[in-house]
Amino acid sequence: MNYSEQQILRILNRNFLSNPKYIINNLHIYDWESDYLAITKNLYAYEIEVKITYQDFKNDFKKEDKHVCLAGKKKVCSDIIQGYRLKVIPPNYFWYASPPNIIPVKDVPSYAGLMYVDMESNRINVIKQAPLLHKTKFDAGQHFLTDKFYYNMMTWKNRAMSKVYADPEKARKEGVREGASAVRLSAIDAFRKVCPWVDYPYDPSFPMCKNPDMNHPLKDCALQCEKGREFRKLLK
Repeated sequence: MNYSEQQILRILNRNFLSNPKYIINNLHIYDWESDYLAITKNLYAYEIEVKITYQDFKNDFKKEDKHVCLAGKKKVCSDIIQGYRLKVIPPNYFWYASPPNIIPVKDVPSYAGLMYVDMESNRINVIKQAPLLHKTKFDAGQHFLTDKFYYNMMTWKNRAMSKVYADPEKARKEGVREGASAVRLSAIDAFRKVCPWVDYPYDPSFPMCKNPDMNHPLKDCALQCEKGREFRKLLK
């Protein structure tokens, strides 16, 4: 089954916590964007980082300041708010969420929890409980939460209004392009499934070419072989 971040977030929004004070998706609360942040009525902050692939999970650790902060090596994190860099307290709990079996529990750091989200059953399975990082309660004023909510609301309102007043012919052409792109990607995926040289050593979204005669540097399956090039011509 194919998963998307938005599908997983819908399940988390509905099922993870019971009646929190706030649920926030894709907003820059700390010095990084939070995929999911819930503030309970007791003002404890639960952050969840959603990862669809294992490589996406590994890339998260390139954000060194974020993980130094979560690991407790700094008592406060920094955030740029209205042009000023301020010190803010990190979330009380930090989790990773992924489709089942994408993230091995052994790779999850000690300061994070892990849950698998099953789209078929709409269930959340806790694999590793997130530890309490600190007991300091969330301060909405410190995070300028009212301002952030306002600007986020205006952004989404402007996006919605641009669609209402969009040129119908332009929207139709854009829909045709998106449909053609989806068909093309589906055809390429079908081609890879019948190619004897395609392998998926990392995850289902990252096909690799194991043909020993291919000399391209990355060895990823980008249809660079003779049959692949011929197939791409047919798709044009």
